[in-house]
Amino acid sequence: MPLLYAKGYHTILMGSTVTIDIPYPHGTHPAIENRIRCAGVQVIHDGQEYNRVQKVATIGAICDEYSLPYPHLRTCWGHVNTGNNCYKCHKSLFTFLELSLEGYDPRKFGFNCTLEDILATTQQKLSEPIKSPCVTWHWQCIQQRANELMQTRQFDPKLQSFFQWIQSVDLEYGSMSNMSKRHAFYEQLWREGAALV
Repeated sequence: MPLLYAKGYHTILMGSTVTIDIPYPHGTHPAIENRIRCAGVQVIHDGQEYNRVQKVATIGAICDEYSLPYPHLRTCWGHVNTGNNCYKCHKSLFTFLELSLEGYDPRKFGFNCTLEDILATTQQKLSEPIKSPCVTWHWQCIQQRANELMQTRQFDPKLQSFFQWIQSVDLEYGSMSNMSKRHAFYEQLWREGAALV
């Protein structure tokens, strides 16, 4: 951090993973990052007011508004040497489907895979138990957004069928009930952490 300060940087923005809707600590947390200060440099946990679907929509909207090229979205480390996504992990699947939900062609964001492969892989993944409450929550955000948009937007028939299917999937994580008992405590941590900025 002293090197950053010497170069004139006083703030590091650390992108959020989740929102206050999933308030238990998960890797990064505003109660941690917003307390990190060293040599005149402060870390700020940034973007916790937006979930992944909203972040993807914002990236597309900013590119459209300012006539910017769509960025290559690197969502996982599946192919370290090529810079491509693996198209098999939850993050790759989330992002492809989030872009599709918001009306964007994922290929324009660097996704070199077929819709059919993504849909088949997603259905296979969601037929297995999800081992992370964070991953469960991200899928629930997609479910919720699909439910909102299915009322007003027409999708490609394959996507339409998939988004109807995903709304029927029971996406509960085994320990979610235990987490809800601690919800008030973790929500307080989020609010305190966010107030440090």
